[in-house]
Amino acid sequence: MFGFLLHTSDGQTTIQHMDVSHEDAALPTPPDGYVWTPCPAPSVDYVAQPDGQGGFVVVPVVIPDDVQLAQAKDARTQEATDFRDGVIGRGVATSFGRADADEASRVNVAGAVQMAMLAEQAYSAWQTAHSAWEARETARGGTDPSDPEPVEPPAFSVQWRMFDNSYVTLNAAQMMQFGQEVGVGVDAIYQASFVIKNAIAAAASVTDVNAIDVTAGYP
Repeated sequence: MFGFLLHTSDGQTTIQHMDVSHEDAALPTPPDGYVWTPCPAPSVDYVAQPDGQGGFVVVPVVIPDDVQLAQAKDARTQEATDFRDGVIGRGVATSFGRADADEASRVNVAGAVQMAMLAEQAYSAWQTAHSAWEARETARGGTDPSDPEPVEPPAFSVQWRMFDNSYVTLNAAQMMQFGQEVGVGVDAIYQASFVIKNAIAAAASVTDVNAIDVTAGYP
């Protein structure tokens, strides 16, 4: 590869870097006041400066230490995030089998847990109402057409598709337990990623940043 820099004719400002496979490749016509200068590839690592003799000299870009450290931290943090997301993509263990744990699956779990909780509330309300109705029946010594027996709500039940594409049947209590276990599993993954990201943030040098294992500590 061969690099080229498009810069002002005084060498003060570089506006474009281009890497090509042939040294004699055709380059776009430079705008007025700009010239192309060859450089090593990748060209983004170089800038052109006046050589004091009417020409230009190509020198490596000097990145301040603090900028290099910040860039290394940003890159390593993204690696940590990508690895964390990959761990989540492999699901989490529950008492009912391995469950999908990606964001869409967690939304589905949360919705199903809410439905299970509403079903439990409805059943509890029915129990209270039915007990009161039985007491009235006993007090009056028989049935009263104007006071019908409260109808028991249908029991909650769901067929849940697991990570391995098998299915499990969950009642309300099991659905809430399942949701809690998925939440705990995902939280453990995030907590592991926080430890890694905190270490990256606290690193004092690029060497220290690169020495951090972004795959360590996961459940």
